[in-house]
Amino acid sequence: MDIFNIEDSKEFFKDDIFAVEHTGIEILEVKEGFAKCGFDVKPCHLNADGRVQGGALYTLADFTFAVAANFGTSHSVTLNGNMNYLSSTKSNKVFAEATCIKDGRSVCFYEVNVVDAEGKKLAYATFSGFHLNK
Repeated sequence: MDIFNIEDSKEFFKDDIFAVEHTGIEILEVKEGFAKCGFDVKPCHLNADGRVQGGALYTLADFTFAVAANFGTSHSVTLNGNMNYLSSTKSNKVFAEATCIKDGRSVCFYEVNVVDAEGKKLAYATFSGFHLNK
């Protein structure tokens, strides 16, 4: 499936049940080399201390990378993901923005910044992906 707008992206990723249904991640913006996604924080996202759980933030970062890397005609999968957690939050919303650093013939590289609703930087991640059909 070719993905050229936000509605195409939402259609393509609707079957990513864990991210879209269980985690509640929404695709907010997508264009060549960039995506922004986010979710409203619910009790299921919280750790024992009442802060957004690191796994929820990682899922958001990985999904946002996937949305950005699969925009256009390439189908890409994650090769590697690395996240550094910078701060915790009790915010009611979190967002991630994925930006392409390099898009090669078979491998792409993205950075992903995760922030809360107040703009506080929660995590910095890097992802490399493999183009299955580029």
